[in-house]
Amino acid sequence: MKYRYQFHPYDYVLGENEKFYSDMERKGWRLVKHGSSLSKFVPIEPDRTRYRIEIVPPGYMEGGCTLPEEQKAVYEDCGWEYVTGRGLLHIFRAPEDSDAPEFYADPSEQAGAVEALRKQWMYNWIPIAALTLWNLFFIRFPVSNVRGSLSFWYRGLMEQTLAVFLYILVVLGLLYM
Repeated sequence: MKYRYQFHPYDYVLGENEKFYSDMERKGWRLVKHGSSLSKFVPIEPDRTRYRIEIVPPGYMEGGCTLPEEQKAVYEDCGWEYVTGRGLLHIFRAPEDSDAPEFYADPSEQAGAVEALRKQWMYNWIPIAALTLWNLFFIRFPVSNVRGSLSFWYRGLMEQTLAVFLYILVVLGLLYM
């Protein structure tokens, strides 16, 4: 099957994401999966569809970031089809001419969840920035003239033990994320 991958707007700009997915469906590409930066689409006949995003606050009902099955069932009873979910975001779709009600009449109802999503996105960049700055420090102030050898790392460990230990912690933190 032929797939298409495309970068989507930042997760915390809900309106832009909903419009992006609706526009893609009008062009003949239906959303299958929402990733961290890319969305996966399959080809279909162009159709007019509304997409809506439901945000689950972190730790909602002590189940992590999963949308409860009961809530999915309520949305499906109202005419919304569950498409995909990742992290705090869960995406639904309905035909444009359907009488499926909107999730929220007042945008302030989702303000807290959107703020949590924006903070999560911002905090994900901190380890990457720290690792980049750390690498620039080691390039600017090398521990040894012998690069790439074990002696470089051994000497670095002996001369700057704390720095190397923090570097290893940052790398392990990035791998964990």
